[in-house]
Amino acid sequence: MKIGKASEFFRNIDQSLLDEFMNLTGRIARHLDPGDTFEASDNPERLCCLHLKGPPVVISPYDVARMRMAAYLTSKEFFTLYAHLALGKKSQLPLAILKSGLSVDSNRRLCPFQYEHENETIDSRPLHCRLHPLARVVDQAGVSYFVLRDLSNCQAHRSRAKRFTLETWLEFIDAEEYIDRADRYHQLLVAMDYEKYKALRRAEKHEFGEMLYTPDSLVPNDLIGNILRLPECAEAALELGYAMAEAFIALRVGYCLET
Repeated sequence: MKIGKASEFFRNIDQSLLDEFMNLTGRIARHLDPGDTFEASDNPERLCCLHLKGPPVVISPYDVARMRMAAYLTSKEFFTLYAHLALGKKSQLPLAILKSGLSVDSNRRLCPFQYEHENETIDSRPLHCRLHPLARVVDQAGVSYFVLRDLSNCQAHRSRAKRFTLETWLEFIDAEEYIDRADRYHQLLVAMDYEKYKALRRAEKHEFGEMLYTPDSLVPNDLIGNILRLPECAEAALELGYAMAEAFIALRVGYCLET
């Protein structure tokens, strides 16, 4: 993974992507260069935010696969209970966001997945949650940029705070595989002809999103389909989804870059 400098952030990020990123990230304290340091809690059990006070939690296709394996659900069941699948307001790209529910006293928004699957949450939490208090955006060339979120309302990171560099934090939260899988999704998106994609009918864009996020719901009700719907086969279903999405791009959109 190549990490870009903070000074290049606004120059290299597409404006529509940047606008959507800023809306989803919330208040930013500062942009980070590779050697910069920041304080964060080193207690993993405190790093999952049960009480969602900040921006929405965006999840990747790989996040969905890991979380539904942990909860033992099909992708359709997972989205019914825990997430929304929609299109970005500006980018029109598929976007999955965790739902939030109200607590008993209705004063706090809860993460229903963490609330109902507390024991599985630490190992299966999505990249968005792992990175917190950081957020990440990727430019067209695949360069990653990291920002430090405003922690003024975050109780978790006031507990047992230690100083990390960007590199030591990514190692501490075991982010490498999640970032690699997220980059595969990103590479698929940047390789396609974006202008032709935007011209697609809204129903076609939703179909593209289903291939990436709920691929097991698109297979027939035969033996193979039933196997792919098993939570244990979530990653195999994800690979099928990527294959379907690549074929969709090739047939209906076209590529602007070699893949």
